[in-house]
Amino acid sequence: MLCVNNYTQKYIDECRSRAAAQVSAYQALVVTARNQTAIDGLHLNAAIEAFEPHFFNNMALVLDSYFVHRARAKELKDGNPLNKVRMLCNSIMNNNILCEDKTIKYDPAKKEYRKRNVSGAVYDAPRVAVGAGRVDGVGARAEA
Repeated sequence: MLCVNNYTQKYIDECRSRAAAQVSAYQALVVTARNQTAIDGLHLNAAIEAFEPHFFNNMALVLDSYFVHRARAKELKDGNPLNKVRMLCNSIMNNNILCEDKTIKYDPAKKEYRKRNVSGAVYDAPRVAVGAGRVDGVGARAEA
């Protein structure tokens, strides 16, 4: 498949609409589930919280697949949102361990790439888990 240098605004809007519909369906499911009377609400909340990173990791893969044939020359290598989505997706498919991509200017010392574990120690290969609060704005570079 040849690379794609430009996506039409219609295609971008359709991708946004599909992604928004899936996130909206997830949010509606969570609201409905939390509003139901459960024998043990703690187990329900734990189940929702356990499911969320799996859902949003898959959404990151879906988002990347919409633009998988993008031209790397247009994507650039400067750590922009498209680079981050590509690194996230590669990491999700590599047992959720953040992987370095030699084609991207990746600086593990940058705060955004570093995580703290439960004890507070900083580690450089964080596990990847995309949550509901992390999906806005990742399509901005696709329009360029």
